[in-house]
Amino acid sequence: MESEGRGGDAIGGFVEAVRGAAEDLIDVEKASLADLVHGLATALRRGGEVCGHELGALVARPAADVADRIDHLSDRMRERSWHELVADFEDGARRRPDLFFAGALAAGFLLGRVMAAPPRDGAER
Repeated sequence: MESEGRGGDAIGGFVEAVRGAAEDLIDVEKASLADLVHGLATALRRGGEVCGHELGALVARPAADVADRIDHLSDRMRERSWHELVADFEDGARRRPDLFFAGALAAGFLLGRVMAAPPRDGAER
């Protein structure tokens, strides 16, 4: 009977170790995604500035506003736990399904463009 207790403890310890490793991996990936989102905001802000020099505030101000919102998203991704982010995402999708659908459509479009883009190494086939 005593060996069952030790075996259960070992299994429980293993499960906790796996859970901890998975959460660490999720945190690393979450940080990478937050960096990617921040880079997107920076690129949008710079693009708005470049276009703003030619087209004026008509383009620059809205681009800066969107970039600020995207930057805020990257900050929230860094500050909140993975579980909180998923809950926020689900709540937002329930409250504004139209925005959720539009975002999913835009993300699919961008993903399709990235996947269809030629390789960066310059090798043509």
